Amino acid sequence: MARVSRSTLEWIYSLMLLAVVLISWGYVIYATQIAAKWQLREDYPAQTEFVRHCEDIPTSHADV
Repeated sequence: MARVSRSTLEWIYSLMLLAVVLISWGYVIYATQIAAKWQLREDYPAQTEFVRHCEDIPTSHADV
């Protein structure tokens, strides 16, 4: 196996750590959005019923 310099290993470890952090924050943001939707639908069922039906309506002619 080829020898890898210490600075290269540190660079690779830094990239791996950055990837883990970005994936973690992506999950946190996604989970927060889901929880907010659930909470809104629980607190305001009449108002969010319209929004639920609008999610199925295409927004552009390309979707039709």
